[in-house]
Amino acid sequence: MSNASDFVIENGVLKKYVGPGGDVVVPEGVTEIGDNAFCENKELTSITIPEGVTVIGCSAFYACKELAEISLPSTLKEIRM
Repeated sequence: MSNASDFVIENGVLKKYVGPGGDVVVPEGVTEIGDNAFCENKELTSITIPEGVTVIGCSAFYACKELAEISLPSTLKEIRM
């Protein structure tokens, strides 16, 4: 399970995940998942993104080979490529 110190968040943008992986829950108040935020995290297995997130940046989950499940919010409007 993730905790607040596992995330680098600036002005509502999750810039980087620095936690151990596993089942991750993005904190409330995040409005955007930044470019490469979870890039190459080989231990990430699932992620829950809260309501309020509207954008997922480029390559946010690139090379997350163990990622099997993503829970997306209804507020999501854009997934950048």
